[in-house]
Amino acid sequence: MNERTQTDSKGELDDTPLFSRTPTRDIFGPLDDSLPEVRINGDVKLDAVRAAHAAGLDLSGWIRERVCVALYGAEHIGNLYAARARRVQGNARQERPAITLPVVDSMPSGEGR
Repeated sequence: MNERTQTDSKGELDDTPLFSRTPTRDIFGPLDDSLPEVRINGDVKLDAVRAAHAAGLDLSGWIRERVCVALYGAEHIGNLYAARARRVQGNARQERPAITLPVVDSMPSGEGR
């Protein structure tokens, strides 16, 4: 089974290809090595694909994240992502947004007031 598959709302595999770039870097730097291939049961792989899809990742990305969390802990990985987000944001608070979204009132008029 190709890891570039997705599941539909019922959890069934969908053969629609997912188009994306293969990542070449992550929060630790270049992806310049690999782990050995691991043989697993088909049902386990299907569950892993479903879990990856639910997390918004492809199977390789999901496994990579799980390994990093197992090795370094969820808090440390979260801190690394937060630090990267701060670097990307830079002076964003001082800049005008590129697009302005309309404000939407989530409560229908007359309710909860």
